[in-house]
Amino acid sequence: MWANSGTPTDAWFYNESTASRAHLAVSATTSDIKQAATNMTHGINNCGFAEGTFGVRSVFKGNTGKFANLTSSAKCSSKFPDGQNTMSFGPFDSSHPNTLAVTCFAWKTDSNGTEAMVEADTYIGSNRHMVDKFPSHCTNSFDLQSTMTHEFGHAFGMDHETSGTHEVMYPFESPCALRRHLGGGDWSGMAGLYP
Repeated sequence: MWANSGTPTDAWFYNESTASRAHLAVSATTSDIKQAATNMTHGINNCGFAEGTFGVRSVFKGNTGKFANLTSSAKCSSKFPDGQNTMSFGPFDSSHPNTLAVTCFAWKTDSNGTEAMVEADTYIGSNRHMVDKFPSHCTNSFDLQSTMTHEFGHAFGMDHETSGTHEVMYPFESPCALRRHLGGGDWSGMAGLYP
């Protein structure tokens, strides 16, 4: 869970210049990433659960010249943490042929022994056929908003949910499939962390 001084908040930046690495438009990627954060913090779901009740929020702080501090081999770099939550696109190397995105996060423990998230960077695969809208004859494209909803789940302290492929936090994403809205396990996890 994010450090609490009032409502726990993930204030994040996006390096807009990196959208071109994935051959995507800045406006479309920014919109998808912002909506992904909303999907998670508001508990957007198709299950009939209450939405907008979680005690957490996400704030987009704008463009940045910084890059997510992760490497092409999906590891936190030596520069992490640097005091800023950053999203950026970059290529994954051949050691991670199926990785779409990775989030690196840092925790701190307060004097009461309570853990809190203090930073999360997300590196989005620019060489993973990420799209904001599927082509009419989709065969090997991945939905950016679905991917980023999953990564925001990690940024908010969620682990993988393996009860079914309908869960946002399921560890694998199929090409040409949408999974933007929380499943029952996702919703229960967020409700437990942020009542």
